[in-house]
Amino acid sequence: MRGWPSRHTRHRIGLAAAVVAVVTACSAAPTSGQALPGPSEVPSRVGTAAPASSNGGVTATVPTPQHVVVVVLENKNVDQVLGTGNAPYLDHLAQTGADFTNAHAETHPSQPNYLALFSGSTQGITDDSCLPRFAAPNLATQLQTAGRSFVGYSESLPAPGFTGCRSGEYAQKHSPWAAFTNLPPGANQPWSAWPAAFDQLPTVAFVTPNLCSDMHDCAVSAGDRGFASTCPTTRTGRAPTTAC
Repeated sequence: MRGWPSRHTRHRIGLAAAVVAVVTACSAAPTSGQALPGPSEVPSRVGTAAPASSNGGVTATVPTPQHVVVVVLENKNVDQVLGTGNAPYLDHLAQTGADFTNAHAETHPSQPNYLALFSGSTQGITDDSCLPRFAAPNLATQLQTAGRSFVGYSESLPAPGFTGCRSGEYAQKHSPWAAFTNLPPGANQPWSAWPAAFDQLPTVAFVTPNLCSDMHDCAVSAGDRGFASTCPTTRTGRAPTTAC
């Protein structure tokens, strides 16, 4: 998904580029809803009878993904990234995926957009300052209520469950789930905890590269190289398979 300027402004935005990957793997029995790494799927509705359309035909069913991986890159407009020659890996992904041409940020700077993406609200935050603690409903709690699971994976996170604002190239402002008290610590994991197989993924995995790999502090070319090397990869059978 490409990032586009806010409906209110034309300057650079925080959520400037994102990649959403849908991963299909072998489903497993539902868990208790704890947001921990591992399979936690409920039975899929894929394959159920499709309703008849008004013209007498049958409408197509929409597949239910067993796993969704969201990766967010940062701080560059789309015309600074795609087609410039500086991001061949992202150019490749853009050519093989869907293009959201009317996607907008909520505001500026980055942090309120991440909060809106995760919880449906900016939570009254207007800057990138260290966050207070929140207990508002969010994507993870909605998934848990539905018997599904969520895990956020952050590159350079110093330890699972870390709630500090900054550590090296890790910044909490890009990993909003770390500020919510209604998630178990297992929902906040370092990138090193990425599972070895797709069927061990949570229902929704949110991947946040560090401040260099997401292009916030580094050039587009550095972010492209970092993303290509850390894009979620697991093994399916004998061959490695990428989620991007």
